[in-house]
Amino acid sequence: KPRVSPPKQPSTESMINWLAGHGDGATWGEWRAGTRIGKDTFNNRVRRLITNNDIYKSGGRYYLMPALDDLVDDEEV
Repeated sequence: KPRVSPPKQPSTESMINWLAGHGDGATWGEWRAGTRIGKDTFNNRVRRLITNNDIYKSGGRYYLMPALDDLVDDEEV
């Protein structure tokens, strides 16, 4: 019999892309349901994304960290 490996989890990049499409942020449950990633893997990735300053949590919702370019006032350039 051929070995059947478990289905591959969506990538961390897909988690970020999903969150990027939700400018008003998402709760943990909404985000996880939207990405369909296993609970433990999802928790580990969320912790890593926060540690790497890719995302932040505010008021129970997760958001993408704004890029530095987005924080610069266009009139000062």
